[in-house]
Amino acid sequence: MQTLTFTQKLLRQRSFFNFLIPLLAVFVGLGASQTALAQSSTVDFRNVIVTYGTSAATQTTNTFDAVATRPGATGTPPPATASGGAIFDGTDFGPLSVDAGRLLLEGGTIAIREDSQEEYFQAFVVFGVAPGTLADATGPAFTQSVQLTQTSYNNSSKVRTFTLNNAARNILAMAMQGGSPGTDYRFDIGVRAVGTYTGGPKRGEDAIIGAQRRRSMFTATGVIITPPTLTGTTALISSPSLGNVNYDANNVSANPDLDNAFLGQYDVNTGQLLLNGGTATTTENGPNTVSSVILYYRVRSSTTGGGAFQSIALTQTSINESAGGTRTRTFSLSNAARNLLAGIGTTGNYNLDVYLQASGVNSSTSPNRTFSVNDDNDGQNYIANFIVNGTPFGNTVWTGGINDNWFDARNWNNGVPNMNTNATIPNFPSGTAVPYPNIYSDAMRPPTAATTEIDSEGNTINIPASAGYDNSTSGNAMVRNLVLQATSQLDRSILRLVVGQLDVFGDFMNEQGSFIQRAEPVISFKGGNQTISGSANGFTKVEIDGTPGSIKTLVTNFNVRSGGYLKFINGILVTNGSAVSTNFVEFAGTLTDPNTSVVTPAAQLIGENENSYLRGYIKTTQVAATGVRQNFSNIGLALTFTGSTEPGAVFVSRNTTGNTPPSAFGGASPKPGIRRTFGVQPGNAAGARAKMEFRYLDNELVNLRLNDGSFNGSVDENKLSLYLSTNGTNTYSQLGRDGLSNNVLVKNEITAFNTFTLSEALVNPLPVTLTTFNAERMGADALITWETASEFNSKGFEVQVSTDGQQFRTLGSVASATVNSTKKTNYSYVDTEANKVGTRYYRLRQIDVNGKDAFFSPRTVLFTGNALANAMVAYPNPINGSELRLVLQSVVAGKGQLRITDITGRVIRQESVELTSGVSDLSIKNLGDLKAGMYLVGVTLPTGETQNLKIVKQ
Repeated sequence: MQTLTFTQKLLRQRSFFNFLIPLLAVFVGLGASQTALAQSSTVDFRNVIVTYGTSAATQTTNTFDAVATRPGATGTPPPATASGGAIFDGTDFGPLSVDAGRLLLEGGTIAIREDSQEEYFQAFVVFGVAPGTLADATGPAFTQSVQLTQTSYNNSSKVRTFTLNNAARNILAMAMQGGSPGTDYRFDIGVRAVGTYTGGPKRGEDAIIGAQRRRSMFTATGVIITPPTLTGTTALISSPSLGNVNYDANNVSANPDLDNAFLGQYDVNTGQLLLNGGTATTTENGPNTVSSVILYYRVRSSTTGGGAFQSIALTQTSINESAGGTRTRTFSLSNAARNLLAGIGTTGNYNLDVYLQASGVNSSTSPNRTFSVNDDNDGQNYIANFIVNGTPFGNTVWTGGINDNWFDARNWNNGVPNMNTNATIPNFPSGTAVPYPNIYSDAMRPPTAATTEIDSEGNTINIPASAGYDNSTSGNAMVRNLVLQATSQLDRSILRLVVGQLDVFGDFMNEQGSFIQRAEPVISFKGGNQTISGSANGFTKVEIDGTPGSIKTLVTNFNVRSGGYLKFINGILVTNGSAVSTNFVEFAGTLTDPNTSVVTPAAQLIGENENSYLRGYIKTTQVAATGVRQNFSNIGLALTFTGSTEPGAVFVSRNTTGNTPPSAFGGASPKPGIRRTFGVQPGNAAGARAKMEFRYLDNELVNLRLNDGSFNGSVDENKLSLYLSTNGTNTYSQLGRDGLSNNVLVKNEITAFNTFTLSEALVNPLPVTLTTFNAERMGADALITWETASEFNSKGFEVQVSTDGQQFRTLGSVASATVNSTKKTNYSYVDTEANKVGTRYYRLRQIDVNGKDAFFSPRTVLFTGNALANAMVAYPNPINGSELRLVLQSVVAGKGQLRITDITGRVIRQESVELTSGVSDLSIKNLGDLKAGMYLVGVTLPTGETQNLKIVKQ
């Protein structure tokens, strides 16, 4: 006969509700000292065993009397003597650090004098922890329990004893769930016993007995470490029928729920159901640091169990730290554009399975531990469904039974693919002799012997012998959706485009770089809206063609090798401009073969116009030389360096995803930036100067983002001026222009390089060209630094502060180095006001010699957490010249030792420095010869303490 659980028994009894209320009363700590909630049995809470101490070295295990006096009259269990001689009830364990302290509930002893018609077989110490003190009238709810073990039974007295002494329940860990450092916590315990009536009308029913709570408290100090969490997860799905919908993964908002959601019906050939990413919120504190959030998904038939999951990395968009030290990160992605219908090929009912995972490291151990937190619907995944209907295009799968010829129908299970046929290249198991396809279109392949080749990822690929074949009249290779199956770079299928052209009319799924293209053949994307996976091996010659106005969405990165091109004929290629580290187009520079000295020219961008262009992020790194115009793969920016310094390898990026709002330009009635920015970083920036040619499209001058987030802005082309930002596009300085013709703005004598864009020229530009403005916490103080590229009639600056971002007051003044200047000048100010708490807002007021003034946008500094944070600050960092300023704090004055080492530990600079008591501002000069890279700066204070930080030399 099956044994019923306690809960099952409860549900079977007619008297369930009769004892439910007393049971709940026990769990909230109600009841008398020896309350008989059953018939007439009584329970005696004899002692409680606790291990406690300020650290592992000081911890002791004590057995406390549960209460000061225990009934000793006839008919009650006799009192026990507490071995520790202490009383638990009313104990204050004092301050205990949640990092090092110990407070463990090990168990205890209870004795039950049973009525003749009752028998108790389970006994528990129940307990709870919540903020509170001994003076509070009520204590925490009993949400936890420790089951004791029966140790004796006296048949004559019917006294049953239960004991446990090694439960080791961490009470301090329960304090991690709330409160803050210094919070008082109540730690209360009670007992609960469960048994059965053995006689009378209740025979066979369950009996419960409990006793009064015993109170204690402690004070939690230190940083309360909470387990990382992953919440607020959503999946962004879009289609013509849905629009853009954020589906809740974990039912936390008014958004529709993803689990069991119906996503609509779609045509098997032309349907578009896009998974664009989603959102997530993580929390962490102490040594836990979340580094990434990944959305995992798969599509499967509703009648099958599914296969491997694909991944989409979300992008961190913000991080906020609370007063208690908890860090909250938000992640989001809105344009991943994974077409869930790609590669399906058959009609029917399908499921979309989704889960999210946050990953990071815990730095409390060496080596650091990694952790992950899943939001996966309790291991079941979030499952939505949709229907695929229509008459499917043909589907064919490569079998390779004859040879490696794409155009040989015997190599396919359903004939050679065409523009209306979806094709799959399977990932054959390792060791399989089946050849992968090669495309020789309109060409003859001669016989070849077996050989091997090394691809651009360093993988060895076996190429079998071929008897040769004649495809001289084949025409272009064609396919609709092309799926190249793979699980990793080391486990993937292969498709080689060797001669001729491959036309793709649908989606191109190549996430593990299975597609290999030789130097001369062309791959052309000729369909309507398409999704394209990039190639880790790199493309050579690529065409964007097909339906005018169609959108070709890039899913991963997209590399164009030297000698190749990206040519626009029809359609728009789109990348995710907010995920520039994972979703971009990159053009290779000039390549010289070290063996033959043959020079292959840089990849080129060809044919961009108002109707067919690349919208998103592109980049290239190419060597430039003084006096030689460099067009950087024709991406829209040309530079002619004219200074005495050779610029070396120059990194250039272009982003046309969005535009800079008016607030970044300052001055009176500013206009927004155009929808195009260039980033420029010469390898040798010190002393570099150049003529810049900035090309743009007319459609990038309209529908621009304004300060309120709307897209109603536009700029007058005739008033365009070049602007430069050196602080991450927070602030732009007007550089002007020397020419404007045929959508190209020209500016000579540019001496600073970072981020450039165009906007309307300010009629009355600010008298100071501010290139950086930063505020950083430095221990209990704040360091405010700024740099000017030029100053005209400038008297000086006021540093102002606010605690609400609205009302500002002046902290101090800094005079201009010179009234007029055309060279870079660095300034700093240290806010040493005492008792800074919360968020402080710092802004600059620039004052002209004639009394006019201008304000620069505020920066924020958070004063919570560790008071020693950023005890030393370096600026400018990265170093873009020959001087570095160090601002640091020392409790005593005296000589210190400065040391600069490279990442290998080699000492670059070592010297004595004179430090004052309080804040010292050191100037480290003659760093112009440092090579670009990362360095470690350390200063040993007069006290022997060493402060370190990392710096970067551009």
